[in-house]
Amino acid sequence: YMGKHSSHMRASLALLVLLAAAASATMERVCLASCNHDHSSVPAHWRHDVERPAAASETVLLSFALRNDQGAAALKAAVREISDPFSPRFRQFLTLDEAAAVLRASPAASAAVIRALKSAGIESAYVSATGDWVQARARVDAVAALFGEQCRPQAFVANERPIRILRSRCALTLPAALARFVDYVHGLTAFPIPSAVVASPSASAPHVTPQLLFAMYNISEPAAAGTNASQACAEFERETWSQPDLTEFEKKFRLETAAVKTVGDHGLGKTEANLDVQYITAMASGVPTTMWLAAGYSFNLVAWAQDVLATHPIPLVWSISYGEDLTTVDPAYAQQLDECFQTMAAMGISVLFASGDSGVWSRGASTSGAFQPTFPASLPHVTAVGATQMNSAGVEDSSTSWSGGGFSLAGYFDRETDAPWQVDAVAGYLNSTSVKLPPSNLYNGATGVAFPDVAALGVDFEVIMGLIPEPVSGTSCAAPTFAGVIAWINSHLLAAGKPPLGFLNPWLYKVAHPSSCLHDIVQGDNSNGNANGFEATVGFDPVTGLGTPNAFCLRESAFAVSPQ
Repeated sequence: YMGKHSSHMRASLALLVLLAAAASATMERVCLASCNHDHSSVPAHWRHDVERPAAASETVLLSFALRNDQGAAALKAAVREISDPFSPRFRQFLTLDEAAAVLRASPAASAAVIRALKSAGIESAYVSATGDWVQARARVDAVAALFGEQCRPQAFVANERPIRILRSRCALTLPAALARFVDYVHGLTAFPIPSAVVASPSASAPHVTPQLLFAMYNISEPAAAGTNASQACAEFERETWSQPDLTEFEKKFRLETAAVKTVGDHGLGKTEANLDVQYITAMASGVPTTMWLAAGYSFNLVAWAQDVLATHPIPLVWSISYGEDLTTVDPAYAQQLDECFQTMAAMGISVLFASGDSGVWSRGASTSGAFQPTFPASLPHVTAVGATQMNSAGVEDSSTSWSGGGFSLAGYFDRETDAPWQVDAVAGYLNSTSVKLPPSNLYNGATGVAFPDVAALGVDFEVIMGLIPEPVSGTSCAAPTFAGVIAWINSHLLAAGKPPLGFLNPWLYKVAHPSSCLHDIVQGDNSNGNANGFEATVGFDPVTGLGTPNAFCLRESAFAVSPQ
């Protein structure tokens, strides 16, 4: 009897051990790719909101990147061929359905994520248009249920502006059964840097007007009419534009009335958005323009990209003048966002970012120690635009000292594999005997992706604010100027039955620059008043890139390499 009882006990113990092991496996949590990044400290510019802590019913927007390594590799290969002027697939762009066929994660992945979200009480979840992200708006208590109480979002306010956001200061983990489907979760840990526009009027150089830009950049005729050309500016942190100010701008400078569509809440005009809409519409007069006003104060580029990709038709050229310190985002997020820009590149969309207004250090970053490049201007699949200035005679002859530029950090991107089109140009700069390079320990010249790619004037733009002209400076001036040039070229390509330009960089480095279609800026540096920075020189430099546009020459270059 005792032996039989012992046998039953052993069997029961064995079963308990198996059940415990199974429960342990079920409860096991896996740290996501962002775990290696420090999320414990509160960044500069932000503090806890002790007066109004996060309520359980407040919500945050979450974006789950679904794992599809094979699709990501296929997308990168497709973009490489579609964007290479010497490839037989050059500018044979993908439709949204074709891009989704490459990127879409398995049905099991999206179903597992949505099921887990619903179990945590998150009902408003949906799969992105390209099938590789799940978006969800989640209550604070639901976020704690999904990621753990230690990740319950807290409220933070900006030190110098009335901006309040919700963020978690923890390493995000998911149950192992779910984590195998998810590469990254965005929306909880990254802090934006509140935006600012440089206002530094020059005492001697002429103010910049549309007519000056037309002459400077060789635009002697309007955009071609009756085409599908289009352009847009994305605005964040509740920036809005003013129609009365745009009307006054058009009247003052004798411009055609622009057709502008607004996506988002349209409020009182602010400097950044007014600058963008006034100068992008001037440079590509007659091209339909969208002002995309992102909701809330979060600089959430993933959510913006997913919303844009779900839009039809998508504007063909985008100018964005927002950015932050690359060190504030972890490599996994930067790589996932770059994949969003690769998707746009595959579909023929040109995305241009201002390179930043703090030289080799990002806005808000410490100016001691290693350089801190701007994000997302330092991503491989965007075109970064630096800033130049004129002398007292009105000649564009040098960079500004604050034009953002440099190299992406180690661990984020690799120049050889992620931006091969710039390898030779960057090597020419780093090996040049005509420039004095900063100490090599301050930047990742060995493997980093260099930026900016190009430049345009960025000092003393006449912008109408409250029906009154005011001078505005910054790479925020340069980005819509160069974007408008690209939209102008697109209009003429489309009028001739040619495809639009799409992702610009391989063409710029391999064809346009060798054809002398970019005015080389060889004076200035971007030390921004500090001890170190990069110097402008002949050819590419990480201050003004390849140079400033000759629109007519660029148009001829685009036609010369366009598919028949």
